[in-house]
Order: sequence, then C-alpha cells, then structure tokens
Amino acid sequence: MKIAVISDIHGNYEALLSVQKDIQQADVDKIVCLGDFVGYGPQPEEVAQYLMRNDIPCVLGNHENAIINPATLIRFNSDAMISIEITRELISDKTVRYISNLPTSLIIDDMLFVHGVPPDSIKDYIIWLSDNELREVFEHLEQRIAFIGHTHVPLCCCYDGIRIDFKTLRQGMNPMDSDAKNIINVGSVGQPRDGNSDAKYVVFDHAEHTVDLRYVKYDIDKTADLLTKKNFPKFNAHRLYL
Repeated sequence: MKIAVISDIHGNYEALLSVQKDIQQADVDKIVCLGDFVGYGPQPEEVAQYLMRNDIPCVLGNHENAIINPATLIRFNSDAMISIEITRELISDKTVRYISNLPTSLIIDDMLFVHGVPPDSIKDYIIWLSDNELREVFEHLEQRIAFIGHTHVPLCCCYDGIRIDFKTLRQGMNPMDSDAKNIINVGSVGQPRDGNSDAKYVVFDHAEHTVDLRYVKYDIDKTADLLTKKNFPKFNAHRLYL
C-alpha cells in the first residue's frame, strides 16, 4: 500500500490543488489528512469542501478545535487568534458540523494518524517532549509507525527500544528502520516552516517501508493576495515566502 499523508493545509487552497496534482502522479492508494486544514489561510471553506467531497479521512487539529471550542484560543498568538475569528466568518455551517465530528486520531492498516503527539494529542509538540516523555509515548504506541503534523517541519523520531533519535527528512526517498518504531512528521502543505516555501507532504510505501518527502511548487502570490483582500494579519502572507 502507498498512502499520501497531508497536514497543516491552513486554508491554502492553491497549495492543496498543486499537491492534489502531484498525488495523482504518485499513484497512491489512499490519502489521509492530519488536521489544521483551517486557520491562517484565506480559503478554509474550499479546503474543507475538498476533504469532504473526496472522502479523505481526517483528524482534528488544534485550529479546528479552536473553531468549535473558542476557550482554547488562549493558547494562540494574536495573529492566530485573529485568523481563527476571520475563518469563522468564511466557513459554512456544514463545515462546522464536519469539524465537530472529527476524531482526535485514526488507525488505518495498523498505522496511527494524529495531529500532535500519539496517541491522540492535538496540542502537544513532539519536539518539546523530554526523552523520558518520548520514551513513554513510544512504549505505549501499539503501532510500529505513526504520522503527525503540527510543527510544520518534516522529521522522523525513531525508537529502537533503547535509543530515541530525531532525523530530518530529506526531499525524496527516506528509508525507515522497520525494526524500530517511527513517528513521522509529514510537514505542511499550506505553511511550511522548514526554510523552503514549497508545499510539503509525504508518500509512505508500506511494502518498501520508505517515506517519500515531496516538494510541490504553487502560486504563493495568489494565496498572499487573497490574504490581503480578506484582511488576514500581514504576517500570514509574509510567512508563506520564508
């Protein structure tokens, strides 16, 4: 099985459309979304409708949670808070209902999918955990591989039963240690934060046990112009080019 895993689209429909074209060329069997498909970006409704229309399994992200649980906005910076308030005005009641029914995690073919940290955290960042906390996560992880988003930076955290190791995912094929447990951060479609502005996602080949990190160019200017027209914080557009 080959599975495309996308995350952190953040209302960037232009990036998603370009990723969709790339996925079609990758000949995958399934697509899974790891949440945060709203927030920051100018077209959250279009992104949500795409996920629903294509029956793409999706988990709840912290930005979706902020839509249905406004009290959680206290954890957001000012730009993110303003973006959520604007996003609420841009999405339909149907999308709010869709968000309300999203699970915090999914298990598909003995692979775990979650936004933040296994087994089901939508707010914790894996890079902030201590070695002891990470070891506990891995010890309780029943699957050999899990996929996460949230940090917007592609990486692999692996555990062989003794040592925990963080590895940066490189563009192209990345072999995984099939004897270890692996937590894969798939990067971000809509707002990469790894020093390269291309949209990012991964294709996992279950048979070969490889992760193909794919870079996809898209029309950043179009998304940036829409952000300005819809009065999103200026930094949201600036960040797309970093």
